[in-house]
Amino acid sequence: MIRRSKEQWLALIQQQAESGLPAVQFCKQQNICDKHFSLRKKQLRDASPATQSFVRIQRARETVSVNAHENTAPSMMLRCGPSALYFNSTPNVEWLAKLMKQLA
Repeated sequence: MIRRSKEQWLALIQQQAESGLPAVQFCKQQNICDKHFSLRKKQLRDASPATQSFVRIQRARETVSVNAHENTAPSMMLRCGPSALYFNSTPNVEWLAKLMKQLA
């Protein structure tokens, strides 16, 4: 088994995401144990917010004041640490993927 650094695992996880392949197929092509890949991916995702490389997405259930005259309930909220981004409608998936890649 090859020992990989955290940065190497993050690069592999990014490559798998960009490839569009399921993790099992990607791991087979890269000669990586898919169970170990999934474990490392989970460990890195669950790491502290300071080193977190994944952004959790959740549907917003709170009312947010957009301006002084209007209260709306956003349909989606992206949160990473103390920052949050609210959407009043569900954004285009490709646009959202590009945004998340730029923020990473």
